Amino acid sequence: MYEPAGQGCRPNPRPSPDSDGETRCYHLSAGAVQHERKLLKHYGAEDFCDLLAETYMLLVGVVKIMKSTHHDVRVKGYVIASLGCLLEQASNLVLRMRNVYDRMERVSR
Repeated sequence: MYEPAGQGCRPNPRPSPDSDGETRCYHLSAGAVQHERKLLKHYGAEDFCDLLAETYMLLVGVVKIMKSTHHDVRVKGYVIASLGCLLEQASNLVLRMRNVYDRMERVSR
């Protein structure tokens, strides 16, 4: 998959064939593309980079809450349930992204 400069996560221009990296081509089925579009629309994201940023922010939020809680503080059940909901939301987002990429097929040139 290739995104032109100025789009997506990487603002770098398209790599040349003589660069140290690799150019790979993948085919996404119509179902995978539809799933990806629904996912991006649901989260108001432009691309998967934005979705990963969303997941990261959810996880950072949970970590900060947990780390800022003093070790002697007794935590009520609803607080644990709320943290669990945030972790579940992050894990569901990762699973949905994985479902899109599991349907990719490498195209040989």
